[in-house]
Parts: sequence; C-alpha cells; structure tokens
Amino acid sequence: MDILSAIASGQVDIYEFLGVSSDATGSEIRSQYRRKALEFHPDKDPSPQAAEKFHTLSHIYEILNNNTLRSEYDRIRRARLTKERNTNEASEQIKAFREKLAFAEEQHRKPHSSTPQNTEKLREEGLKKRQELEKRVRKSAPGYVSSSQLDGPRVSIWDEKSVAEPCIVSWKRKPELDGLFTSEVVAEIMSIFGPVTSVSMVPRDPNERYDKAQVIFENSVSAISAVNHDYKKSASKWDGTKVRKLASLLRGCQLTTSNSTLREGPLKPAIVSFLSQDVQFVSGTHK
Repeated sequence: MDILSAIASGQVDIYEFLGVSSDATGSEIRSQYRRKALEFHPDKDPSPQAAEKFHTLSHIYEILNNNTLRSEYDRIRRARLTKERNTNEASEQIKAFREKLAFAEEQHRKPHSSTPQNTEKLREEGLKKRQELEKRVRKSAPGYVSSSQLDGPRVSIWDEKSVAEPCIVSWKRKPELDGLFTSEVVAEIMSIFGPVTSVSMVPRDPNERYDKAQVIFENSVSAISAVNHDYKKSASKWDGTKVRKLASLLRGCQLTTSNSTLREGPLKPAIVSFLSQDVQFVSGTHK
C-alpha cells in the first residue's frame, strides 16, 4: 500500500507519526518536522526503513502545512474515529446479548424450564434482536460513513456544489498565434472539464515563455479535473473540437487557494488525487 493510501485509510495517523497533537500550531509542527527529518534522514540512518519513514514524513508535512488539506484531513479523521468507537461499542453489546441468550436457552433446556412454546418464542425474539444489533454493527463498521455523521461545514475542494477556487492555466506563447487566445477561447477550451464561470487574462510577462489566464469553474470537481490533466501528453481530449490546435499548446493548470498555492512538483498531483477521491476512502459509498 502506498503512503497516501495508508494515510487515507487511517493506517497512518499523521499526528501520531509526527508526534504532535491534532491541534498543534504551525510552529510546533515545523519544529517536530525538523527533529524527525534529522532522525530519519538517509545521512543519519541509511536503512530502507528510515528512508520510507523520511518519505512518509515529507507527505505528512505537505498536508499539515496547507490549511485546506489539513482541514479536510481533520474532518475525515474525526468521522473515522467516531465510527471506530461506535463499532467497538456495538460489538460489545452484541457479545453481551449473545451471552444472555445462551444463558436463557440453557435455562429453558433444564427439566423445570418453561414449555416448548415459550422456548420457541424466546428464540424468535432473540433472533429478531440479534438481527437488529447486527444491522447496527454494519452501519457502525469502519468504511461506512453517512453524510449526516460528518461534522463541520460540507464545503471542500471536491464538493460538487461548492464554489471552485480559481485555476491558473498556461499555454506556450507563439508569435503567429497572438490574439487567438481570448477569454472566450480559453473558456471554450477549459469547458471540456466542466462549466466555466469566468475567465480573466493574466497580463503578459515578456520574460516568460508562457501566457496565462485565470479560470473559475462552476464547481470544484471540474477544477480538480482540470488540475489533474496531463497537458504534456497528446491533446486528444479535444479531438473533434474547433479549439483542438490551440488546446495542444496548453502546458499546465494550477489550483490556487485563499491561503496558499499547491506547489508544482511530483507531490502536487498525488495530493490532489488523494483529496479528489472525496471521502470514498473512508466510506466506500459517500459522494
């Protein structure tokens, strides 16, 4: 299992791994991260186990250092912990009930027990109660989370009804195509990922090789799709459209947040992909 999946499933609790409380401040997290980084750094410990822990530590710090990612992780973590606690309680109730049922049946098997009719009635009642309790266990089992049990506001970067953060899309600048990239054309190109609310052209920087525009989608799912797309591969996604040639010049799309921007690099698509799964990795069913 890869590191992000382990974090998502709860096999790795990022606060326990880092050695801080869930309400730790930014300075506490940075201080503990530096201490752990020195402990697991390959120069200090060349073992494969240390290298894996150092890699895990980098992912954890990336999540905790981003307010949006940390908030979403905390919400899902609380839901998972609540379900695990409910599961344990329900399991204890079932165990106690089965012991009482076994004792009652044993009593009715004795010579002075009640009539066979009363014994059968007891068994029917016991079966009904057992079914009710097992139904509660299924709902309390890890992997089942209803939307009503998730605390906190239901607004996230992958909520289909939430307002998406702006995206910055960039394309390769070509003199012969100057003037063809307008806000309307950019909106048409990016609508392949979902409805576009607005497009604003970013003032050209003569020192850069790329032009840019700010795109706001109607929902975060469309924005996530645009960010996750690999623009360096073929533009076949636009085959059959009149903007296919211009779309082939796209080079990237970056999702921005109110507090920070997810940095480019190998970790960014992994984290965005990790979050865009919504809470499916907790519930398996929740959308």
